[in-house]
Amino acid sequence: MKTNAIYESLAPKGLFAFGQLCMGSFNGYTVTLRPYNGRNYYLDVAVRPDSGDRALVKRVKASVKKLYGKNLGCINGGKYFRFLISFNKKSPYQEQFSAYMGAISSALRENGISPADSCAVCGSGSPDSLCFYESSYQPVHNSCMQGSLENSRQKIEQNKANGSYLTGFVGALLGMLVGSLASVLTIVLTERIYAILFALVPIASAWGYRKFNGKMDKFSVVLVVLLSFVSIFIMNYLSIVVFFMQDYALSVGEAMWFASDLLLTSEGLMLIATSSGSMFLFMVLGIFIAWRFIVNTNAGSMKNLEAIGDTLRTNPACSSGGYTEEADTSSVDI
Repeated sequence: MKTNAIYESLAPKGLFAFGQLCMGSFNGYTVTLRPYNGRNYYLDVAVRPDSGDRALVKRVKASVKKLYGKNLGCINGGKYFRFLISFNKKSPYQEQFSAYMGAISSALRENGISPADSCAVCGSGSPDSLCFYESSYQPVHNSCMQGSLENSRQKIEQNKANGSYLTGFVGALLGMLVGSLASVLTIVLTERIYAILFALVPIASAWGYRKFNGKMDKFSVVLVVLLSFVSIFIMNYLSIVVFFMQDYALSVGEAMWFASDLLLTSEGLMLIATSSGSMFLFMVLGIFIAWRFIVNTNAGSMKNLEAIGDTLRTNPACSSGGYTEEADTSSVDI
């Protein structure tokens, strides 16, 4: 509710909501506001100089503190500077945001960092539009952005027509095996299980499915999830193979043979079933962590493209009046 109220208060400034984000142009800079940890917000300001320069980041932080009176977390972000800000109810949200941007934009200009003035897609100058691109709101050429969206649409249509469940299954299986290796090695070498490593299994399986031109529909999600749970038995099998090799000095072939014989017995299957409980829970957690990646189907991708297209706006820097927003450096208690 607080996020909605903040975003609504910024509408008169020309900013608009896009899902959990709020974006627009302020003081000549293209900005993106996104929630962080429920209380704070990331404020991304699009620039083109290399903001990975640690010395430059420190100078900007010092300038912001001098102008604003308080320290704002500043993180380098490649094509944008990222600041950590917060809002309270002591003053209107719009005034707080104006004070933040007034100090930030002045600090950037003080350090020779101008607003982004080249297209985020092609890199050439005079971008006539603004659009959400590569995780932030950026200046772009309308033609470049339309071309990028159209290329993505064509890839989706090609996958619908030519995608293969068979080749996708092969890719997903190979990806699952590769993704399982990290967990197997950790279990064997440290005798510990890390949930984050289990997230690699569905991610690698989904990545393999896509790389082998699997048809991206709901079946791809079901297949990746099923293979992720199958990987639990693969992990157990490989762990037994390593155990035989280490404790009985068997060759790889012999260890695999004995492990296979063990799994074909009722005792072996019971051993796998009883020892897989915790791994099953970790895999559920891993799938949850990777869910947004593995659930990306053609239908979802098309909706994302349409949503991104809806963020396309005219770049005020290319309008006849240019930027009209004046820097507001008034003091506001945050």
